[in-house]
Amino acid sequence: MRKVAAACLLTGLLARCPAAAYGGLVIPEPESETEETILTKYGISAALEAPEDLHSHSAYCLMDAATGRILLSENADGTVYPASTTKIMTVLAILEVCDEQGISLDEPVEIRQEVLDIIPASLGRYGIEAGESYSLDTLLHMAMIGSFGDATYCAAAYVFGDISACIDRMNEITVRLGLTGTSFDNVAGLDWDRNYTTAREMALITRYAMGNGRLMAMAGTASYTVYQTDGTEGKTVPNTNALLTEEDYAAEAYQILGTKTGTTSGYVLAALAEDSAGRRVISTYFGTGTSAERFEDSQTLLDLAFAHADEIGLGAPCKQAKPEGTAQTESDALTE
Repeated sequence: MRKVAAACLLTGLLARCPAAAYGGLVIPEPESETEETILTKYGISAALEAPEDLHSHSAYCLMDAATGRILLSENADGTVYPASTTKIMTVLAILEVCDEQGISLDEPVEIRQEVLDIIPASLGRYGIEAGESYSLDTLLHMAMIGSFGDATYCAAAYVFGDISACIDRMNEITVRLGLTGTSFDNVAGLDWDRNYTTAREMALITRYAMGNGRLMAMAGTASYTVYQTDGTEGKTVPNTNALLTEEDYAAEAYQILGTKTGTTSGYVLAALAEDSAGRRVISTYFGTGTSAERFEDSQTLLDLAFAHADEIGLGAPCKQAKPEGTAQTESDALTE
């Protein structure tokens, strides 16, 4: 493979992630490291070159999950709408408070009409109705797997009391992670003025989410059958991430572990994949074409990373997510 051009190095290997107060990530400062020292430091003999056959998109970021190093990117720090990848942070905030307050995910949540009344009409819905009862765990699965706005709102309202408190916690987490290009002002991912992120920072959010075993189990579930707490069986919901359910990819080289799609004014996918050696890559892609193209392009980027894993010095195997029911910390997720 040819050596990467200087422009690609500046946007990829030399890119710096925001450092958090507790120590930050291990990405070198671009002012203090040269191409030569970076190649030596990471044992890199080559670097990735951008594919020429990607479809229309506004940004993407390909990240080594073990180190947080950017492998390849385009417009990684440009402002983009996260769409329903917002729900990664929503569910993280809910799980964080559940851990803090001892709230069981098995608790029944009775659906209240006043919550259903505040859900924006444009959101996709499962069709839950007032008076029905679902476990909190079921509502979170519905949010992560089927991306249902009604389930997301009901889960957030139950745990936080009101939606604004959930949004506040979501933004508190972004501050703790040192993210300066991300803001949330709704729990479901609508394209509102103060609901935005960057491809790089959504990759960092995904990297942080890796540390939560419960969230990752939800995000990696191909389909889920919904039950009310009285045992009434509902729909079987396929995961909106077609890389888990429909699309062919290089399964002999890596496996898709999750995490979340988003569809509003564009087509978004935050994906986490792992090869047989336990090395993980995160891809965040913000497409402007079609739904199918986001999966095709995300696959192309992941194929590229794993095909050249040794040459690009892909990081050591990642730590496994903690077992379900245990809390994560920032240091668990962001340090090695």
